[in-house]
Amino acid sequence: MANAKKLSMANTTAQWFQDNFTGGDMSDGVLEKILLHSTETRSWPGYSGGASSPTLTIDPWACEVRQHHDLDRSARALRDPSYTGVRENRDGVVQIEIIGYCDPGLVADYGHDIGEIPDDGLRLIGQVLAEIAVEWDVPLKAAERWLSYPASYGDSSVRMSGEEYDAFKGVLGHMHASGNTHGDPGDIDIDTIMQYAREFAGQEEDELTPEDKQWMADWHKKHLEHDVLPGVEGAVRAGVLSAFEDADERNGPFGRRFGSVLNSLFGRLIRRHVKKAWGAAARRDSPFGRQMGTSVHRASNLTGAPATPDQVEALVRSAMDDLAARLAAERDGK
Repeated sequence: MANAKKLSMANTTAQWFQDNFTGGDMSDGVLEKILLHSTETRSWPGYSGGASSPTLTIDPWACEVRQHHDLDRSARALRDPSYTGVRENRDGVVQIEIIGYCDPGLVADYGHDIGEIPDDGLRLIGQVLAEIAVEWDVPLKAAERWLSYPASYGDSSVRMSGEEYDAFKGVLGHMHASGNTHGDPGDIDIDTIMQYAREFAGQEEDELTPEDKQWMADWHKKHLEHDVLPGVEGAVRAGVLSAFEDADERNGPFGRRFGSVLNSLFGRLIRRHVKKAWGAAARRDSPFGRQMGTSVHRASNLTGAPATPDQVEALVRSAMDDLAARLAAERDGK
């Protein structure tokens, strides 16, 4: 049976551009990657009448989806220079624009922060990815590293070569595409999106490879046995910061795994913006900040003025010290 060319949940009439821009066949006749953009607008772009249109656009604030081209026809939202040796728009890629801003300057002026998409919107994006992945057998595996804008702009550390882009299979961003300079979708919550996508597709997260397990075992032996337990206070404090940095940057198998665990347990503010979360708790910024700040106060019996970020950080470190001390006591049979 032929693969579906229309997304079941998409509006295919409001901005259907394929009649005027027919697009081309995919290079290998298959779909193997899904590329995310951010529109840098608050509403539906006109895409110059379709001349710069993606395959789909998602409004995660209103939870609506519009389709502009068949899934197996090339879209028009990527640069396609000859020097990369690959046809970026035709390389088995479904392109999805997501309404919102990744540029902090534009967020300050207009809101709609791509990094603050409501949970319903993240769920919808995940559902769209899942439908495409199941129908066309696209792996639900995201590119390893995603940078915030403007660090993601231009020839950044995550920009792929033409060969890397051609070989990639899974979910990536405009920031990764070879021959391009744009850094969108920036600080999008790709981990939560992928978690929802796997749930809708009925998939579990990939198991650790033997190499990952060995890497984690080596890290555990080096840092826990040699650093944390013999010198609880100093090693834990340094190790906690290092571990969160690894989780934030997804450095190595440990960082990727630890980041996913923290995200599933605490949400992305803890995983990706630990210091921001401490500050939010101290200032009671947002529902998250109020909830976390209240928890800190209850746990530490603080009264009066809200705890400062330094106090919250000290409490977190103290809790980690206590945990390491208990581990040491268990090891020594006390």
